[in-house]
Amino acid sequence: MAFSPFAIRKVFVNPESAFASSSATEGDYIRVPVVNPDWKPTEGTIERAVAQSRLTSHSAIVGRKGGTFTFRVHLEGLTTNDGAAQVTVTPWLDECLLACGLTKLAGTGLEKTGVDSDADDVVLASTAAAKFKLGGMLGYKLDSDGLLYTRLIKQIATTTVTVKPPWTSGSADLDSIVTSGGDLTIFSPATYWAQDGLAAPLGNGVISDPGTVSFVVVGSGYEFTLKGCRGNVKLLGEGETAMLEFTFQVCSFATSSLAPTASMPTAKTSLTLPGNAKVWWGDDVAATADTIPCRDVAFDFGVQLAEKAADQGTEGRAGWAVTGHKPVASFKPYWDTAFLTAKSAASAYLFAFQIGTSPTNCVSVGLNKAQIVDYPAPEDLGGLVGQSINLTAVDAGTATLDGTATQMPDAVMCFF
Repeated sequence: MAFSPFAIRKVFVNPESAFASSSATEGDYIRVPVVNPDWKPTEGTIERAVAQSRLTSHSAIVGRKGGTFTFRVHLEGLTTNDGAAQVTVTPWLDECLLACGLTKLAGTGLEKTGVDSDADDVVLASTAAAKFKLGGMLGYKLDSDGLLYTRLIKQIATTTVTVKPPWTSGSADLDSIVTSGGDLTIFSPATYWAQDGLAAPLGNGVISDPGTVSFVVVGSGYEFTLKGCRGNVKLLGEGETAMLEFTFQVCSFATSSLAPTASMPTAKTSLTLPGNAKVWWGDDVAATADTIPCRDVAFDFGVQLAEKAADQGTEGRAGWAVTGHKPVASFKPYWDTAFLTAKSAASAYLFAFQIGTSPTNCVSVGLNKAQIVDYPAPEDLGGLVGQSINLTAVDAGTATLDGTATQMPDAVMCFF
């Protein structure tokens, strides 16, 4: 595909030390490997309707700046060695996700010491379970195929972690456990994980400010610096490859000549969908959950932003507040009346979606409790009868963490 001469050629990102305060040092910016970037600036015009004898008006004055910046990136996991120290999420991705009202959790690596006979529990050395995060995910590798399988963590005791759905294979086949430590980084809406002291809600119900980023957008003969950016992220599983789609609200912008020189980051193999994706949907209480053949899986954290209007702020804004979130997911399975039953009963089921099976390159999304919101009527799915299943996360409630009832996150996105 030929590029338009007006196309954006390069995009760079840098976290801001204060709202709408972009760095003037080109070396602070990291290159982002964007796909389909779209920058739509706005700048208001304030008319001055002054009473006078002439029909024309006074010259207008400039109003507030703003805009939206959207782009996609190919989905990829962490750069790790199984069971060893984490290299971390790609820096540009880390910064973009944290600017979407999300909180990150990570720790140190861990391997299992045993698995009990009911195939739901991981038995660990004393106090090792503290390295897991309730409502997050773990991965386990099988001796038989060396592949990674991810599961939602439903309960944590001192030496035992309970997961759903159960293990794919018998417990004797388990090789190693990849935890929310060295081989896993969890992102979740900042309303949760308060038990870790990471995002305690403010007294007025508005979530604590998770930070903003600046972008430098370079085209053919032009450059803009976008300041005070905060947004939302979606995972799109359409077509052959999985993508993350970012939509950022921009507080202010300026033409610039910063010209960052950071090179394109080294890319891992992008995660593809055919033959490489798994979907689980099932009863949270029952011992099993179904692995479903389906297409077009998508996930949206549904972060809701409100500007903090202030006469003293930049462009009349003192920042962006995360006022809520509504995680949703969707997928298209082949016809199954079980979805009709679940919709009519208003059942809340778990949903998990894994892309990639390598212990060092995998991404998984989980909703601890989700309901079907639209009637799953029959539709054409490549000439076969299928359904569109639209899910919305509901309050995941509490679960046991070392004997204490602890709030579960509604949704998580985990990078292995």
